[in-house]
Amino acid sequence: GQLFYSEKTTGFGMDYDTLNRSEIMNAVVANVYLNGPADKAGIKVGDTLLTINDKEADIYTIMLEENSSVKKAPVNISLKRGDDTISVSVANESYLTPSVFINYIGDIPIITITEFVDTTTILSGTYGEFKEALKRTEGARATIINLADNGGGSVDHCMPMAAELLPKNTVLGYTVEANIDSSRDNYRQRIDTTITLPSDFGLTEDGAAKDRYIVFVQNGQTASCSELMISAVTASKNAPVVGTQSYGKGIGQFYFETVAGGICGITGLQFYDKNMKSYHSYGIEPDFIEHDTRNALFKAYEIASEGSYVRTAGYSPRQSG
Repeated sequence: GQLFYSEKTTGFGMDYDTLNRSEIMNAVVANVYLNGPADKAGIKVGDTLLTINDKEADIYTIMLEENSSVKKAPVNISLKRGDDTISVSVANESYLTPSVFINYIGDIPIITITEFVDTTTILSGTYGEFKEALKRTEGARATIINLADNGGGSVDHCMPMAAELLPKNTVLGYTVEANIDSSRDNYRQRIDTTITLPSDFGLTEDGAAKDRYIVFVQNGQTASCSELMISAVTASKNAPVVGTQSYGKGIGQFYFETVAGGICGITGLQFYDKNMKSYHSYGIEPDFIEHDTRNALFKAYEIASEGSYVRTAGYSPRQSG
């Protein structure tokens, strides 16, 4: 069975543009969660919410209504879409949270990935959401991938997501696996090195965003699968990184069911990039240091707008302090 699910939460299933400072108070819809209450009610990205239950709507009013509704009764929302004013009724109900979000600074899309899980608002999970995000931002010459505070998840999602940013047949990395050789009487440890290719995930064509200029944003909580994605792309593509040194978890686990019916995880994997270099215990070094994620996003926007910076940093020991 699947091990990774997104968190279940209750609310309207949408979020708002908080990056563009002029829009902080206006409730401009930035994301509508697929299959969530707002999606079912017909709310669309770009709508401006005007009133909620006859009260003037701004981001804070809506979030207060969303979080304080005791009976979880539907709310009446009026919104502006182009030149039209539309009224909808939105339920306040539970749903699986998405893991991929789209925002913009100017004409540069920011794709924020919060985790890598098998099932979210859609059955195809984070990878499915990411493909939809690339489709929604099709035509963008540059894109920011925000992995700040993303501690990882399923390799079956982050690796094909990296492949979507690269040409076909690009080596994504190598895995060194320690396992028990059960073919021998003494059960000695066996070490295997395997290559990871897009075809391992059924991908035989160029990635959908192979021609985009990519800028990554990370911080000290960016770990594991997030680092796998960044290292797979930066080893093959001049994709600069903004933020602080990543966590440095380049190892993985495999799982099996115990006789008691539980699940046991054993660390027996170490990941390397296509050049057989490891970031484990070191982390991924940023090209531009920004300690605040919001500032990092705006710095990434500057770099993405110019679209010419070539990554020069690599993996290095984490600096103290």
